[in-house]
Amino acid sequence: MDNKIEQLITEHPNLVYILKNPRFLAMSEEKKANVLEVIEDAIFWFDLEGQGSDDGGFKFLASTFGLNKAQKDVAEKGLIGKEREQYLQPHQELYTQYNPYSGRTSDDRD
Repeated sequence: MDNKIEQLITEHPNLVYILKNPRFLAMSEEKKANVLEVIEDAIFWFDLEGQGSDDGGFKFLASTFGLNKAQKDVAEKGLIGKEREQYLQPHQELYTQYNPYSGRTSDDRD
């Protein structure tokens, strides 16, 4: 994992603030891996959007992360039925809003 961190810092020096931060370094290996995955996803979306002029990809990434976290929270809290639906609804709405394939069928996709 240290090689991955050093590679990211070499390729993107601005990440040094996050990846060398004592709070990040104190995280468990699993949490570090999750953060690195999010960073790599963000870099992917940034590269995909050219110079980052359209932040829709980042919004989609953030909404996906938020929905995933909410789903984990629901499972940990043991919420079911209406409580589960109410907890997940705002996260699902954001995800749907920023999902580039939302409301499109496979016939509509290029």
